Amino acid sequence: MVFEQARRIADEIRQFFRTAEEKAVTIVGLALLDELTRATPVDTGLARSNWIPTFNNNGPGKQIGTINTVPLNFSLQANRVTQLKNYKTSMGQVAIENRAKHLVELNQGKSSQAPAGFIEAALRRARRKADAELARLRLPQVDTRISRF
Repeated sequence: MVFEQARRIADEIRQFFRTAEEKAVTIVGLALLDELTRATPVDTGLARSNWIPTFNNNGPGKQIGTINTVPLNFSLQANRVTQLKNYKTSMGQVAIENRAKHLVELNQGKSSQAPAGFIEAALRRARRKADAELARLRLPQVDTRISRF
């Protein structure tokens, strides 16, 4: 009886932390998407429309950090944003990916619409925005390991 209650309490604690993690990942991911999309300069719109969340359970050959050959389109982007909004820990790690070939050049200052380093600046803004939202919800701030592309 005591062991059964202890097991039930442990399950409730695990579920609490899992739910908190899912909320935090969603908040951080959406903040990143928002800031990166806003900061990306627009000529044809290709670079701005290619910020896509990826999950490491997207199937074989679609792990984080890999570029598959599926052409990007708005329905894929919308679908992945919806998945991010409904993130569950079973989906694995999340990354924000952009497959536009000229993105590095844009971030080096090629466009007059955005300064060099606009991606890094957007990441800093996203971190502040996510930390503020996490604090508001009284969730621990997340160690967002943002790597360079």
